[in-house]
Amino acid sequence: MYCSKCGTSNADQKKFCTKCGAQLKTLTASVEQASPPQWAQPPAPPQREPERVAPAALPPKREAAEREPRGRIQSLRRKLGIGLSKSEAEERYERGKKIIPDCITPNEGEIPVKQYDVAILRSRIQFAKAEGRLQITNKRILFRAVGRSFFGRISQQHEFNIGEIGGVEIRKDWRFDPLTFFGLSYLCIVIAALFGGICGAIYGSSKGAGIAFAFIFGLAGMIPFFVLKKRHVMKTLTCAASMGSFFGVVIAGAMGGMLSKLLGNSSDGGIIAVTIFGIIAVILYIIAWLPTLFIPNLVILIKSKGASGANGAIEICRDRSKGILATLGFGFKGSEYTGFGDVMPGKDVDKAIKEIGAIISDIQTIGNVEKWKEE
Repeated sequence: MYCSKCGTSNADQKKFCTKCGAQLKTLTASVEQASPPQWAQPPAPPQREPERVAPAALPPKREAAEREPRGRIQSLRRKLGIGLSKSEAEERYERGKKIIPDCITPNEGEIPVKQYDVAILRSRIQFAKAEGRLQITNKRILFRAVGRSFFGRISQQHEFNIGEIGGVEIRKDWRFDPLTFFGLSYLCIVIAALFGGICGAIYGSSKGAGIAFAFIFGLAGMIPFFVLKKRHVMKTLTCAASMGSFFGVVIAGAMGGMLSKLLGNSSDGGIIAVTIFGIIAVILYIIAWLPTLFIPNLVILIKSKGASGANGAIEICRDRSKGILATLGFGFKGSEYTGFGDVMPGKDVDKAIKEIGAIISDIQTIGNVEKWKEE
């Protein structure tokens, strides 16, 4: 029981307050007996409102990623077209899309007949690559190439009235590639000199160790020639390392032999096996190197009626640059400039060679497209 005057807690049987002596009043309400008056209760601690933190303005995910070193590398890989996912490649090259109606609005009553993936266009100096498609409708013939270079998106498009087409010429062959010749030859010389210098230096300090290292590097460089298929550049580089390893010891041994003769000692031995394997490495190098000097080449010339010579409605071929610097991607451009250094056959070229002439002839003469329409 609490005193109503001073608020002191007293036993229930007390009649007077033990502190101030005031008479205690008996409370019948159980709630009043159980709890002190409101003024005697300790004040409740003030409740603090939660602090409101304004959300920070976050940059876009791609911009934030590119700020980091890893993001910059991924951005560079995307620009160069390295390691693209299937969806990224489909978006970049418009794979699986029809020129009409997915990319170009059709004319009134225009019916798409057939489309071919005919060309792969690239320019190694600009890190540019595009994929070209050729589509025939009942009114037009269209060529569209879309891709990307190091500097951004690239596209090229040609179209012509099918009624004015007088003939089709398609050539698929091989051509000598000077850029690969000079670039790969220089790289092979550097690799051969590097491995030759290492093995020659080891041989100079220890003949047995030098010969052992020559066989280790040399035989390891020969293995890809027999294991890899159609990867001629990689096989050429490894054979160059093998060739350099063997001949590095041969050259070091020859120099050591001449020095021994000058000193009156017998010449060094043990070089014959290294020389034989070095000759084998040279043969393998030449076999791997020759295919890299020629690349596939495609020329498509769709001629218009009344055109003479090479004049045509649509001409799809490599850049016919003029001048000695054209090999490196420079020089004066000819009148047939397409913007790409290499135009190579696509997966449907052979099929297009068989069908395009017949399709155009049927459309021009009888107007029949049902026979050739894709399902």
